[in-house]
Formats: sequence, C-alpha cells, structure tokens
Amino acid sequence: MKKLYFIVFAFLQIVTICNAQNKITIKGTILKAESVGQIFISTGDFLTSLDVSEDNTYAKEVDIPVLPTKISLAGINMKTGKINYYTPDLWVESSEVELNIDLSKKNEYELHPIMDDQSLSEQIQYADKKERKQLIKQNSNSFPALYFLYNDYFFKESKDLAFLEDILAGLDQDYKESYYGKLLDTFLKAKKEIPVKKGKQLMPVELFNKDLKLTSLIQQNNKKKIICYTSTGCGYSKASMAFLAELQIKIDIDKYEIITVWDDSSYEIWQYHIPEIKNLIQWTNFWDRYRFTHTYLNIDTTPTFFIVDENNVLLKEMKGISSKTKKELLKACNI
Repeated sequence: MKKLYFIVFAFLQIVTICNAQNKITIKGTILKAESVGQIFISTGDFLTSLDVSEDNTYAKEVDIPVLPTKISLAGINMKTGKINYYTPDLWVESSEVELNIDLSKKNEYELHPIMDDQSLSEQIQYADKKERKQLIKQNSNSFPALYFLYNDYFFKESKDLAFLEDILAGLDQDYKESYYGKLLDTFLKAKKEIPVKKGKQLMPVELFNKDLKLTSLIQQNNKKKIICYTSTGCGYSKASMAFLAELQIKIDIDKYEIITVWDDSSYEIWQYHIPEIKNLIQWTNFWDRYRFTHTYLNIDTTPTFFIVDENNVLLKEMKGISSKTKKELLKACNI
C-alpha cells in the first residue's frame, strides 16, 4: 500500500513539475530608487537584485516555483542590513508583468496584469490573527488563502489539524491539485505518522533523485548515515555544504554515507540555484517536493542533522551547523 501511495504521489508531482513555469519577467519603473539602497524582487524563497537605470526603468527575469506565484518589492539598507518591503504580496499568473512604483509612497503601486484575488490577498495579509483565520476559511478556494494557510500553520507545531482537514475537504479539485493544495494534503498525511524518536527506526520513505525517480531514502547497505535536512534559501544550510564536502573526502565510504534532503519549492531551484554550492555535492541527494519527511520529522530548523546507524535506528538529532555539531558529526564518522 505504501508503495502504491508513493507511485501515485510521484506521478502527481511529475505532472506539476512538467507544467510549472519557472521564470517570469518583471519590468516597469521605480521612482526614488536612489533613496533606499539596493532594491530586490522577493519571490518568497529568494531576493533577486534589481538594477534601475537613469530613466527609472528596470527589467529582470526571476526564478519562481509555479504559477500563480507571489512577489514583492524590497529594499535593503546597506548600513544596517534591514529589509523593508515597499509593496504587499503581489499575485501574478503571467510570464511577464509590469510593476510601477514610487518608493516615497509605501504600498502604492501599479501592477499589470493584476489577478482578481489581489484585493483578497491584501485583506488577509494585513488582518489580525482571528480575522485572518476567518478570511482563509471563507476564501479557501483561492491561491492567496492557501499561501497564507501554508505560512501560518505548516512551520509551527499546529494543534488545529481539524481546521486544516476542513479546508482540504472544501477545496475544489483544481485547488487540491495545485502546488499549495498538495502541500496541505501532504502536510496532513505526514502529521498522521508518529515522529521518530532516538533509538527508533526511521519509517521507509521514497524521495526524488535528480532524475525524478523515486528512491528509498534509507538504503539497506549496512552503512551508518549522516542525513542533512536543508533548503537552498537558508544561508546556514548553504554553509553546511562546504563542511559536508570536506567530510565526504574524509569518510570511509564503505562504512559511512552522507545524504542531503532539500525542501525547495521547484526542481530548478534544488538542482541549479547557487551552483557554487550545488557543485560541491558528491553524495546521495534527494528532493522532498512537498515536505513530507520535513513535516514527519518535525524539521523546524535548517540544517538539521540525523545520525542513523546501520539498522536505520536514529542515534542523534542536531540542529544548526555549530562547531559542536561539526565535532559530533566527525566523531560519528570515526574521524
């Protein structure tokens, strides 16, 4: 039954991947750009820098996970490092959009074409907690509602699973099959599993390899494993790849195995974003497309490391990439 579940799950994911459009072009005018330092387009996962010309125009191609998607305009104060957002979350569904803004007038913008749900998105974004939940419930068949549901509930120890079940049950089929609909469905499936504890075996799961083939996370190869749960958008996770590259050189590959599991929102981001980091990977590497294992294992910090013995029993869990974590990983590999 589990095998059938993963085959069906894989098919749905591949359909989504093949239909995804992974780049959009954003252009327009930005007035008063010189007053805010460096300007960026935020796509949620990443900030992409913009160069504004002397006539106040700009054009930029940016990576996105799927369409529709949300973007926003941000500025970074180069002295303090503070990020300021000059627009609300803006929903786009076209391969090319025009965004015009005067940065002296916060949250005033012109967006063409603009999605019908933009007004709803801003209502939800700026609502208080109680009103926000009600707006999500009343408008669940919309991308903004599903997006804010994802942000509000999926990265916390949610005790309101009945609310999420009701939202999923009420979704039209198109929204159930959307990226955020599948995130919700997968989140609830993962929450039904009992999280692994120290001294217990990891449950068998299958994840995508680089060829988009489902492969067992844990191979029966009598090797102790270092599993790193990570994300391309996390600076600490990127830093951990350099350490793992050094570790890969030092370990006895007949006795130890390094595995990375990424929760990136698209295949392209997972495989190709920040190539100087991804090119370091010479070990087993997986994509947790809808965050099943991240949710099942309650991964709330990236990177998170698991040390697993030859019988797939969890020996230790460590969060972050501190000097203490590095020492523990070296010790686990008998280095």
